Amino acid sequence: MNMKRVRKGFIPFLILGILLISAGCSNTEKEAAIKVGNDSESNIRKVLNEIFNGPGEELEEIYDDLNPGNKEEYERSIKTLDEYIQVNLKPYFSEEATGQDGDLVESYNYLHASHKHGYELNIHDITIEESRTAENSYSFTVEVTAVKNGRKDRKTIPVRGVIQTNEEGKMTDISYSNDRELLYVIEESERIRNIRAVLQNLFNGPDGKQEKLLEGSGGDLKNYADMLKEYNKKNFKPYLSDRFYEAFVRENEAFTFLKIAHPDYELKAEEITFEESDELPNSYNFAVKVSISDGSKMTNVKGAIDTDVLGNVIGIHYYNFENFRFALKKDNGED
Repeated sequence: MNMKRVRKGFIPFLILGILLISAGCSNTEKEAAIKVGNDSESNIRKVLNEIFNGPGEELEEIYDDLNPGNKEEYERSIKTLDEYIQVNLKPYFSEEATGQDGDLVESYNYLHASHKHGYELNIHDITIEESRTAENSYSFTVEVTAVKNGRKDRKTIPVRGVIQTNEEGKMTDISYSNDRELLYVIEESERIRNIRAVLQNLFNGPDGKQEKLLEGSGGDLKNYADMLKEYNKKNFKPYLSDRFYEAFVRENEAFTFLKIAHPDYELKAEEITFEESDELPNSYNFAVKVSISDGSKMTNVKGAIDTDVLGNVIGIHYYNFENFRFALKKDNGED
């Protein structure tokens, strides 16, 4: 089983602990009692539910008790975690897939990260499609909602990947194509999430609603004002300080780039990178790789974003704004 394609890095000490404690351990009585059918899609659904739902009360208690500073307590918790894995996940994997003790531990990286950062994961929907060309191969999409400490604001990420099974319907391999997006939501600080959300909203579109706002009021000023207010409130207010939000709305900065693209082009933020400034506190230099229309043309927008002590955005500065404007004019054949 090539579980290396599952994101690593959250719990290497857990893997080490299981290598030391559970090496060579046999299935528990509880595991033996679990009835695993040979229906691949049913087994895949059970595995995905186990990996992306929770962590439940039992796992929470195990993670709470993990204390590397207390060897006896740590080893006891590692053993409990291993027993949990043997019961809840191992029955659905082939013997070949579970040949290395740390493999299945990595499947719980998402729940462990959620516990560490105060999140709960809930599956909204699972779609499974059998491959027409590869035998016993299934592509899947899991709509995972991450909720922070019970707050109303939540983020849903479609996690995609491929699972291979054997003739018995047991998993032999799992690979993910975009699990990093879920990890961004879980791992990133509030400050970084605010910065990323603002940049994504500035450089993606226009979609149908944005096009209506870009086309103007059409004579119905009140309705247009209400629509614009609701758009800004939903897409920018949660991430900006109150003072900056007022200026942002007043200057109509939400459409700084989309109004240049409209109506000829559609923008998509393909990649967003940033690093903390060495000179200014709570300031980040950023670069957004933007695709234009069908992605045949790309341009980079660079700048800096300032935040306050609470992580709210308080200022945005662009270093090469004219380059972006020039890229669209050039693409349109203008001088």
